[in-house]
Amino acid sequence: PIEPSIPISTQMQVIKLPGLSDLRNASAGQPSTMSPFETIHSVIHLALAPYFDASTRNRDVPNPNGNKVDSDTRIGVPGTKKKIAELELSLLHLQQNTEIPTLHLPLHPVVQSALDAAEKQKVKPSLGLVAPTMLSDSAILNKLDTIVNTWIKSIKSITGTTRDPSSGTATQEITFWLSLESALEDVAVQIESEGVQLTLDILAQAKRFAATARFKSDTGL
Repeated sequence: PIEPSIPISTQMQVIKLPGLSDLRNASAGQPSTMSPFETIHSVIHLALAPYFDASTRNRDVPNPNGNKVDSDTRIGVPGTKKKIAELELSLLHLQQNTEIPTLHLPLHPVVQSALDAAEKQKVKPSLGLVAPTMLSDSAILNKLDTIVNTWIKSIKSITGTTRDPSSGTATQEITFWLSLESALEDVAVQIESEGVQLTLDILAQAKRFAATARFKSDTGL
């Protein structure tokens, strides 16, 4: 809690960390080469670890026999230093990992409304839950086309992810393929979801076959 009678500047410690948008928009609009993991590693390596070392230095106390006993051993400081070093190393490895994007396939409000209606009526989502006027509305159909193209790009960002096996460690190579497998399984689940299937059904009903064909053949799956 903040104590009103004491200056707030003496009660708070502030560390400025770049947000994800700052990282992306750094260098006059160019994407930054610094990852969040690199930022956190810098804070720990250049600030937290040195501060902890300085704060716990020279903590030897004499014992009754006249020999010095490292009090750090009793309070667990060496163990903490080891954990900080391990955290630094883990963050360093994360910088070298190839990240798999998280997939999210957004739905048009018309489709979401049909899904909500199906859930409420406890029936399977179908074209019958979409108003006929909406099935022929060119503005809605164009928007659905755009959404499907966005899905294709999102999926290709995953299926097109690669890494150089000659770089990093064997563990990083294994982690990459396990992460990619998990991401592809998530893609498969989302593709088979009722919202995606209903969107494709609407486009097929409107004879927008180009969009549905692209979705089936252009994703790289």
